[in-house]
Amino acid sequence: MFYFVGLRKGWSQTWVYPSEAVRRGLQGKVKIEFTILKDGDLQAVKVLETSGHTILDDAVLEAVTLSSPYAPLPDGFGKDKITIEYSFIYRLRGQGA
Repeated sequence: MFYFVGLRKGWSQTWVYPSEAVRRGLQGKVKIEFTILKDGDLQAVKVLETSGHTILDDAVLEAVTLSSPYAPLPDGFGKDKITIEYSFIYRLRGQGA
């Protein structure tokens, strides 16, 4: 769906690999859950599965928060809010995760 493509595009502008994490060679996957209200406001965001590194987890939470408000939910959704689970992967080039 185009709505979800727009979400990922927004994150690409705010999601970063923290320089300290790069320097320390930290990698991992962060699984989050967040809720977007019908008007596009972010209601809640939380980590469901940690990467094991607070610095990576916090960077994901910050990216999702800074990307809000989001576009309003399309009328076709027929809901007042939508809850999404999404995984962000931090992988240094040339190294396996």
